[in-house]
Amino acid sequence: MKSRKRVLTVSVSAEPMDLVGADIIEAIPTDAVVPVCVDVIVPVTLIERCGDTALVQWQDGATPRRLRLPFSEVESGRCAIGVLRQGVAASVDWAVLWRPLYGPDAVAQELYRRNVWTVEDFEKAAGPLQRAVSGLAIHELMRMYEEARNADH
Repeated sequence: MKSRKRVLTVSVSAEPMDLVGADIIEAIPTDAVVPVCVDVIVPVTLIERCGDTALVQWQDGATPRRLRLPFSEVESGRCAIGVLRQGVAASVDWAVLWRPLYGPDAVAQELYRRNVWTVEDFEKAAGPLQRAVSGLAIHELMRMYEEARNADH
């Protein structure tokens, strides 16, 4: 997961303020530009609570993620991204397990082998083709399931 920390640039032009300690602030020229790191807060959905542990769900771009973390870190349906990075995954990363057995060339060869050369040929053979593809998809999903199940043991 890529970092979601943002660096804010703060222009210091007035009297130094005690943000991180007087000794550090005094060393900064009053017209300096100072980078300040801020941890991004993201919305989370509390799925369940078990004692001091929370199961939360959040969006990582387009991908929903679930993980376990200390319940005390969840505030009003929000949590710091840094805390989420330290949580324990509570889901299988199915995208990592997806390794299609057949590439585009193999699919094209299979269509030609079944005399599917045109759109009209495809339309005529749609039913059998759909059943063949469904069978391959089920085979791949079962392989992913077995791999995920074996990884947990």
